[in-house]
This record gives sequence, C-alpha cells and structure tokens, in this order.
Amino acid sequence: MKPVALGLVVCALLAPLGAGAADQYREQRIKTAFLVNFARFVTWPPITFRSATSPIELCILASDAFGVVLADVAKDKAVNERPLRISRVFRAEDLRGCHIAYLEDAAAAPRNLAGLANHHVLTVHENDATQPNGVMRFYIEDNRIRFEVNLAAARREDLQFSAKLLGLASIVEQ
Repeated sequence: MKPVALGLVVCALLAPLGAGAADQYREQRIKTAFLVNFARFVTWPPITFRSATSPIELCILASDAFGVVLADVAKDKAVNERPLRISRVFRAEDLRGCHIAYLEDAAAAPRNLAGLANHHVLTVHENDATQPNGVMRFYIEDNRIRFEVNLAAARREDLQFSAKLLGLASIVEQ
C-alpha cells in the first residue's frame, strides 16, 4: 500500500464531522476517498476482468451531489495499474457488472444488496446495521466516518482484503 493512500484513510478516520452543508460536502469527500482507496486493498477473482488492463468499474446508486464529488475526487485515477472508471446508475440491477458498488439509500440497501449477491461485487452501503449481503458498510461513530467489513459476505463474493485495510475496519461475520 502506498503511504499516501494509507494516510488519507487514517486522516479520514480521525477527522470529526459537523452538521452544516460544508460538513456534508466534506463527509461526501471522505466517503469518496474511501471508495477510491478501498479498490487498492481488494483483490477480485481474475474472471471479473476481461483483460489485464480492464478498468475497475466503480458504480454508484446515489444522489447527484455524491456523484459530482466522486467524479472530482476520482478524476484520472488509476488503481493497481488499472484505470478507475466511475459510473452513476439508476437501477440496482445495473450494478451487477461493477467491481465496486456504492449504495447510498439505506432503506433500499437490503433489497439492492440481495440482488448483487454472487456477482463478485464489492458492495459498500450505508445502513444502521450490518446487512448479510453487504460486504462493506459506512457508519458514523463518535462523529466520525467508520467502515466495517463483513468477512462472510466478502468470502461469498470471492473478494480478498489486505491486512492493512482490515486493520482499519470493524470486522463482522454475518
């Protein structure tokens, strides 16, 4: 892992959140930095890529505002020698061809995550609780953005995580 990437993740974990519009924008930037950096620490099964130079597809089912922030943060990024391609989708079933799928809508997360099961997708969702089909979850603790990794879901999706990323995450088995 590059020291800069690990530093961004650690800084984001330590930075408290506020309640205003500027803080909402900052929260979105932190989450987008996480999403981009998660790709650096995950290994997908080789069958998920068409070639050695195929892009990592990061897809979002989220608000327009989040999509704009993500596009800004991830612009011209490459991850592990693969280009990072950002797509905004409007239906959960369109996330099946993605490598990383971010689902912002907590109420729809259980249904949408179930539809992505067994497609080798690193799902990242927001919800008050761990979801059986969700691989990663953002949550707020002590006014800071945290994330968890559901190892059982990751195994079902055949995804492997680096020890460095797991060291920063809350670990669940569900």
